Amino acid sequence: MATTTYADLASNARARITTLTAQRQEHAATILTVRALCDTETRDPNETEAEQVRAAAARRDAIDAEIEDLRSRAEEYDREAGMASRSADRARQEGRGYENQSATRGPAVYNPDSARGGTSFFRDMYFADQLGSSDARERQGLHQMQARETVLAGNERAATTSTFAGLIPPQYLVDEYAPVARAGRPIANSARRLPLPPEGMAFIIPRGTVGTDVEIQTAENTVVATQDPQTLNLTVPVATAAGHQPVSRQTLERGIPGIDQLIFADLAAAYAIDVDRQVISGTGASGQAFGILNTAGIGQSTAFTAAVTPQTLYSKTAGAVNTIETTRFLPPDVVFMHPRRWNWLTSQFDTAGRPLVVPNPQGPLNALGVVEGVPNLMMPSIVGTQNGLPVILDASLPSNVGAASEDVEIVARRFDMILWEDGDGAPRQLRFEQTLGTQLTVELVAYDYFAFTAGRFPTAVAVVGGNSAAGFGLVAPTF
Repeated sequence: MATTTYADLASNARARITTLTAQRQEHAATILTVRALCDTETRDPNETEAEQVRAAAARRDAIDAEIEDLRSRAEEYDREAGMASRSADRARQEGRGYENQSATRGPAVYNPDSARGGTSFFRDMYFADQLGSSDARERQGLHQMQARETVLAGNERAATTSTFAGLIPPQYLVDEYAPVARAGRPIANSARRLPLPPEGMAFIIPRGTVGTDVEIQTAENTVVATQDPQTLNLTVPVATAAGHQPVSRQTLERGIPGIDQLIFADLAAAYAIDVDRQVISGTGASGQAFGILNTAGIGQSTAFTAAVTPQTLYSKTAGAVNTIETTRFLPPDVVFMHPRRWNWLTSQFDTAGRPLVVPNPQGPLNALGVVEGVPNLMMPSIVGTQNGLPVILDASLPSNVGAASEDVEIVARRFDMILWEDGDGAPRQLRFEQTLGTQLTVELVAYDYFAFTAGRFPTAVAVVGGNSAAGFGLVAPTF
């Protein structure tokens, strides 16, 4: 039977608060709707409306009381967890003979120098978890204390949704993760980044459906235009991205120095790609995020009526830009494209044998697109421009969409797509799972939480391709 901790109890209480808060908003919205209607019609509520208000108010007040009780309990659980943690820390410190000293004094337990010397984070995980090594447990415990003190000192980079619920990887490994993240999740990295809420597996954000109205006053002292803004609640699910790495016992027990970087890089790459795929194509069902392509209300270009040409792709992209500018009323700022589509585009020539997409140092004239001659330092994933917009390539874009098995091109306004993550997006929950004893293999599992939506302003996204007849559109190119 799994052991329940005070941290678990606090997390459960806060998850319940999140659910109740959403219910409270529904009852509050009912009250507001009735009162707004009566105010507009300059009348008192009728009997049915009055009963609706009374019932909704009673349920709202009951929820408020329950939320207050849960908050008190969560705070009490936090205090108990803190006391237990401090007591355990003191016991460990006294046992090692450095009472009243900070755990962060001296070098980090796991760092590049220690890794070269054979002190391996993952090996210690294995020895502590699978073999019960007291030395490995001591090093892992000290590492967690150092990570905890880093968080308490204000380094948010080390914090997670369920801080300290699992082992936090050493910072030098997280630093190694950075280039992997840039390479493995171009579209996810392009979205607006916000910190993930601290509890719950879903949260609600408002989405404007009708804005205020501003018009010219026809004459002095005449009525000015008015329009009450209207919003709908957008529920954003929190997804769990997880991956596992089968590792042989020989690798962990007799691995070469530096093996941690190799293992964590593989896990980080798999995690980054999984988050990116969810941002693009998540269905919103079975624990998935709501990805861009499954967001209701995004724009869709008309179908290609023949095999794609550079001219028709340019025209369809211009149409996608127009769709965003005439519905979102703000311009898009990026084109996301599958590598096969960009590479096909760069292989096209005009009737005189001149390339249609050329390097920018050449000073192109009437070019369909431009290849970046020097990497963009702010966005290294940008490879060039099309229709005047920067092009970002992402191999996680699907290439089998619709009857024609097309790839798709996404034109978007990046600020209107929001990605919530812990810290810098590195997977921070690590542990060993099932053991394949007959093969001397153990499974290292990495996971973490994130949320994404393009649904707050779906008209800020338009898709090209994916709806053509067989053989037409953005089918697999030949070179």
